[in-house]
Amino acid sequence: MIRPFDNSTADYERYVSLRNSIITDQPASVAYEQRSDREWPQDRLRERVLVLDPDGSARAAADYNHMPWSYHPRKFGMMIFVREDARRQGLGSNLFEYILEALAPHDPLGLESKTREDWPAGVRFLEKRGFQLVNRGQQSELDPAGFDPDRFKETVEAVVASGLTIKTLGEVLAADPDTLRKLYDMDVETQPDMPWYDEMTAPPFEEWVKSYEDNPDLLTDGFIIALDGDEFVGHSQLWGSQATDTLLYTGMTAVRRPYRHRGLATAMKVRALQYAQSLVASDGNPPKIVTTNEENNPMLQINLRLGFQERPALLVYYREEEQSYSLTGL
Repeated sequence: MIRPFDNSTADYERYVSLRNSIITDQPASVAYEQRSDREWPQDRLRERVLVLDPDGSARAAADYNHMPWSYHPRKFGMMIFVREDARRQGLGSNLFEYILEALAPHDPLGLESKTREDWPAGVRFLEKRGFQLVNRGQQSELDPAGFDPDRFKETVEAVVASGLTIKTLGEVLAADPDTLRKLYDMDVETQPDMPWYDEMTAPPFEEWVKSYEDNPDLLTDGFIIALDGDEFVGHSQLWGSQATDTLLYTGMTAVRRPYRHRGLATAMKVRALQYAQSLVASDGNPPKIVTTNEENNPMLQINLRLGFQERPALLVYYREEEQSYSLTGL
């Protein structure tokens, strides 16, 4: 029986255990999911549901929500996870119908959903229900242990010689109390240039800044900012993971338009990778770095030149008059 998520620690543990059994290479944590829910805008829909076994473990789960990063009051995303040994029993179909019924009062215009190219059952599930592929995000991974920053010495030196300065977020925060507001303004300016199938929407500063406040995943020495004098002209982010110290995630890399095609993104990423090289994870090695770029985004080619290796792509699907945001491992 499908039941609502009760926000207890036990339900978060059930949800995370199920999710991590499907997305084994990029685990989540209970703390991360709890924080994500606390930060969710109060005026935006977000719901979770579970299907439990008699022993209390999660057999399946689903999320459905507005999408703050591409917000429209009548467009929604969803996630569906079904445990491997419980598949082909109609659970995914039942959860999908449950979500459609729950969203019906909102008169949805569309659903967005995600799966991976190495999950053929997820692709079939979505395409059978009328979803169409609208974005292919190429995932890639780099082991910093083998990274040689000297290969990019000339690029970095040219950037510095042009008068730009590359610093860490920690250094900038210590010197400029307006750092987060300046970062927000740069994100609002550059985010529309990111390849996406729908209009991007910027959250209010008061919502955006929550991801930086007392966040254990924020790496102030791995978050790199480029400056022209006092002006912020670019940044490249590395974020940690409360689920594992063996992985780091590249967040948004942004460069203001007048400063593009100068090697600035490469120079910032080199600085971030040097920071990653200095870390020692629980396995005795520097943590690997994972990132995702739209397949035609020039940032992907920069990452490949840096030594990132391609991994299975993240596929975004869209259905008119429905929209589901889903890492669907059905």
